[in-house]
Amino acid sequence: MEKKFCVGYAKVDVTPDFPCSLTGYGNDPVRIHETVLDHIFMSCTSFTDEQDNTILMIAAEIGRASCRE
Repeated sequence: MEKKFCVGYAKVDVTPDFPCSLTGYGNDPVRIHETVLDHIFMSCTSFTDEQDNTILMIAAEIGRASCRE
């Protein structure tokens, strides 16, 4: 008997394409972003076995180390 196993993958760019406020900078006044240096991506990988048991792995890629000044 052959066992079946399904795998799926998707990746989406969720970087806002409109001005929005940046938070998390302590007591600084609200800042609005003007440009995008690094895009924000969400990805999902799914694994399903022959009994319809499914596992989802969801990840957010929210930046990278950089030497920008």
